[in-house]
Parts: sequence; C-alpha cells; structure tokens
Amino acid sequence: MSPKKLLDLLLLFLLVLFHYGCQSAVPRDPKAPSGAAISDPSGSPSPSGGAPAVQWSDMTYALNSAHEPRVMFLRFDGLIEIGASSEDRIFAGYVEDAELRALHELIENHLTAMSGEDKCEGAGYLIVRSRSSSKQVCIPEKCNISELFTRLLEKHSPEQMSRPCKDAVLDFERGYRELRACDTAEDCSYIGNEFLPIEADHLSSVQVDDCSHFRPLIVANVFEVVSRQLDLLIRRDLVNRVCDRTLYRSSCSSYRHIETRGAPPVCIRGECRVNPALSI
Repeated sequence: MSPKKLLDLLLLFLLVLFHYGCQSAVPRDPKAPSGAAISDPSGSPSPSGGAPAVQWSDMTYALNSAHEPRVMFLRFDGLIEIGASSEDRIFAGYVEDAELRALHELIENHLTAMSGEDKCEGAGYLIVRSRSSSKQVCIPEKCNISELFTRLLEKHSPEQMSRPCKDAVLDFERGYRELRACDTAEDCSYIGNEFLPIEADHLSSVQVDDCSHFRPLIVANVFEVVSRQLDLLIRRDLVNRVCDRTLYRSSCSSYRHIETRGAPPVCIRGECRVNPALSI
C-alpha cells in the first residue's frame, strides 16, 4: 500500500474518532459489547438501557483555563466538590436528578470514543475512577459532555468565597475524622444539626445538605460528639462570622434528607459511616 493511501486511511480514522467523541448521545445497542463504558456500581442497568457496564465510583473534571485551575470532583450519587486538590475541595452540593441522568448517559455513550492524551488541548480532561482502576480522557471543545461539565462548574463553583472563608470551612471539617472514630457499630449514631445524636425513636430521616458549603457530619461516635458539642457549636459560629452569606450556596433550592429507618450507621475500618444500603 502506498504512503499516500496509508495517510488517507489515518486521516479517515481520526475524523471518525472525533465524530463519535463529540456527537450527541446515541442509544447503545443492547447486543453490543459494553467495552469500557461505565455504569452504576451497584450493577443495575445503565441509564441508556444497555447491559451493566464497568462500575465507577467517582470522577474528576478539570477545565482548561489560563487562570486558576477549575477542578470539579463528582461522586456517582451526584455529590459535587470544587477544588484543585483533595485537601482543598469545598462541598458544593448535589447535581440535580435530571442533570445526573444526562451525565450518566453521556458518559456511557462517549467514554469509549475518547482517547487518553498526555497533553490535552481540548476543553479539559476527565478522570473516571472505578473500585479497581481509573481512566483519563481528553474532552474536546464544544461537545455535549464538555458543555454539561462547564455548566455544572459555573453553577456550583463557590466563586464568592474568600480564601479565609474556605480555610475556615476546611479547618472545621478536618476534625470530622476524630469524631467518627469507632470500635463497633454501637459507638456510632446519626447526628442532628446541633451535633447531638438522633434518638432511635425519632430516627426516620437525616439532613445531609443544608445549602451551605459545610460537608454535613451525618454520623459520628456518640461519646466524642456529645463531649465536644459546645466546642463544635462555637467553632461553627466562628466560621459563619468569617464567611457571612458566602457560606451558603445560591444554586441550592432546598435541603436534602435521606431516609434512615431500618439502616443504622456502621463502623468500617475504625470509622463511623452511613449505612451502605442508603444512597446519599
């Protein structure tokens, strides 16, 4: 085969690859192999209606920018955090159900068509992680998926928070790990807004989002949280004074709760956690 024909074939392959990476979502043929597409870690059918695909737990999207990097962490259930590193991420709430469904479908249909690149010249790059692996892909400009990610970043970014406010929130949350230490599940309880255990007789739901940039504590060691309640209330009030109104998210329209009846907290590897049966 002549060099010219080889070059023509290579150009044709690149055009096809780019086309499928940026085309609108197309329903997957249920008989086709799932490849490296992603789906619910519970193993349920994917949003596009195909067979269960590779499980994923969370992803990170970094928007290319000449200024400060804009990085979004997104968990499978829709939780969003904004920040350039895991130590600097600020809780930004949850993606709305319709946006989350659209994201699942776009990821399911497009991930296999996007290739990994050491240097990304597109809108940004996406890292998708499962329980056992991760995949990094470059997101081209003006694709459905890049437009959705950019829209989510613009909607949820805590643009008005000052650096002292962010530092105060992050410093407050660093104490959560000590509060969640446990030996057995009996050490743990769901926690109310005033940092007190919720009695089992009154336990039907727990607030997991109060429209602020605080990550809710949700569960903790009963002894630890009760013994430090006053200190926690005082420190939270100080954060409120530092941040003022910027502590609360303008994108949040309502509080979020989870139903907890019949699903007590658990102790896993020495840490109190929300019962895995619950979805938050």
